Amino acid sequence: MVDLALRMSARIGHLSAKARLRMQLANNPPPPSKPIQCLPRSKCVMIDVPPLGPNHYGHVYVIGFADYVKIGWSENVRERFFVIQTAAPEKLVLYTLFAARTVTERELHRRFKGIRLHGEWFALTNHLKEWVDDGCPMANEDG
Repeated sequence: MVDLALRMSARIGHLSAKARLRMQLANNPPPPSKPIQCLPRSKCVMIDVPPLGPNHYGHVYVIGFADYVKIGWSENVRERFFVIQTAAPEKLVLYTLFAARTVTERELHRRFKGIRLHGEWFALTNHLKEWVDDGCPMANEDG
């Protein structure tokens, strides 16, 4: 797993940190997934959005890049992903997307609170990495 302190040093511009970060990322690539494709004219992304079920008003999504993961909820995920991608420093990948209530998002935030970085962003380490590698299974996908 890529060291978060090293990643931040590389972002600041330390040359030795950038070289070490490139080496670590070459040895530890992020889990495979489909990159999110943005459509700037329509301000949305091209993804298949699962249908909403009963009592579901939106979707829980798990997206990220390198060793960062964002767990969020949205009523319009295509527009939300476009906004997140425009602010992200790297190409985002979609790990999972499923219809759920906002309570499901809060449960996931509590589950991974020990590795929270800021807001809805988490470090892709420990049990979060295992969860993402397993395809983000939910015990009860009804949310």
